Amino acid sequence: MRPAHTADNTDSSQAAQQLVKIGLGDLLARGDLGALHLQRANFIPAMDVLRKGGLWDDMAFVAERVLTADELKAYVDRLPAPSGTANPTDEDAKLRYLLGRRLVREDRYGEAAHYLQAPYDRVLDQYVKALKNGADEKLSKLERARGWFTAAWLARHDGMELMGTEGFPDGFSLGGDFELPDLAQQRQAGVHQITRYEDGKGKNSRSDHCESIKTGIAAARRK
Repeated sequence: MRPAHTADNTDSSQAAQQLVKIGLGDLLARGDLGALHLQRANFIPAMDVLRKGGLWDDMAFVAERVLTADELKAYVDRLPAPSGTANPTDEDAKLRYLLGRRLVREDRYGEAAHYLQAPYDRVLDQYVKALKNGADEKLSKLERARGWFTAAWLARHDGMELMGTEGFPDGFSLGGDFELPDLAQQRQAGVHQITRYEDGKGKNSRSDHCESIKTGIAAARRK
């Protein structure tokens, strides 16, 4: 059972929506409204508010850690169809690519290719063919070994682009160069972890801060 709608939450939601409408504190208001939707298990509205507000990292968290793959696919399929000259930095294009990588992680290769950015849709074909060859008991041991090796090689060298998570644990958004926090674990624990990197010293430090960021029950059950 998700938390009841209290009067305070209703008032806060109405206030946040009003701020969005009149353009005051737009970014913060959309973030608060998205969080309220998430707390109330309104997952698609939460996703929509965060996307339209340009809050990419928060939207990616909902897309990868809260929505089911089918819910995310249905949402993405309702977006305007991409043009042949789509900018890979466009957030709708990035969301399609995020979906494609998630479908690969869930072994839904036939669907995933439609959403991956070039040339990784073709790389996926090679990866799937290699997996099939490795599992084909009718082939010789050498052919099967070559298939498994090829699949492993592709996963090693193109795995981030084929199946990497946008946020934790892979950190596609940062090219895998930096460790990202596990926001789902932090939300459940109510502890926000801050990592600071010291330039030129190759060291980092972490500190924990207790905050009221626990997720709603319905969202937690989806983890």
